[in-house]
Amino acid sequence: MSTTLIDGLTAASSSDRFNINSTQEGATLFSTGLASGESADVQFSQDGGATFADLKLNGSVVALTSDDNTVTVCGVGQYRINKGTTAGAVTVTVHSSVNV
Repeated sequence: MSTTLIDGLTAASSSDRFNINSTQEGATLFSTGLASGESADVQFSQDGGATFADLKLNGSVVALTSDDNTVTVCGVGQYRINKGTTAGAVTVTVHSSVNV
């Protein structure tokens, strides 16, 4: 199942939340339209969605970029995508229930 989180936007925006409900599931994120130097960061909430912070792996922010437009995240919780203003229209989709 695929859901569009950000649909053809150039303006800065945060997506709706998406949930991973089981330690046996993950979500694969895909982006199109990001130019060199632009990113769409994956964010995670530890308080039920009241606040979000950048998801980090080995000290680096987990992000979609023009060079790396696919990311799979795992771990029970609420996630969203946060992107700054971009030169072109950016679309981000999530494919959930990826077995890990």
